Amino acid sequence: MCLEGNYIHDIDGQSGVYIDYVKNLIFANNRIRNCPWGAGLKCQIVTGTQDWVDNYAITGNIIENTIEGILLLDADPLPGNPPPGPLL
Repeated sequence: MCLEGNYIHDIDGQSGVYIDYVKNLIFANNRIRNCPWGAGLKCQIVTGTQDWVDNYAITGNIIENTIEGILLLDADPLPGNPPPGPLL
């Protein structure tokens, strides 16, 4: 999936972009602003299965006025690992 060159703004109450279970992600040269209650970019990934975390490229984005800029969230960690939570 390629998301490039978008202007995402004024999203109230949630993240600007939410991505769930994606392989081969290119998220480049986007501008995200005014998402005061969420992340600019939220990627929910599953490390427990190992086959969903594959080829992520996040580059050249401008993210402003958000709670978190880029949030990578582990939705299903391997047994014995800490509970789901932010990776960054």
